[in-house]
Amino acid sequence: MTSGIEQTLARLDQLSKEEETAFYQQLQEQINWLINNNFSQLVQMLYRLDVDEHQLKSLLRHQQNADAATLIANLIIERQLKKVETKNQKNKDAGISGDQRW
Repeated sequence: MTSGIEQTLARLDQLSKEEETAFYQQLQEQINWLINNNFSQLVQMLYRLDVDEHQLKSLLRHQQNADAATLIANLIIERQLKKVETKNQKNKDAGISGDQRW
């Protein structure tokens, strides 16, 4: 179940707006399922995706009335977009000659 999520997240920056919206809804549904049926698998997925545990706990603590799946989905997507941004920056920096880099 989570491998499909992770595969889509790997190409998140390539999705159309419609695909992104559909994926976000699917992600929330799968997270809800994992919360209710296989919490340890959810924890493992969050670890693999490098979601900040302290940030997640803080969000859940301070927004107790919010839907946990929505908060988790937002953190997952935020983390993935940050990874893409970092990767793009590294690729951009790789194009700079050695004596111009810091």
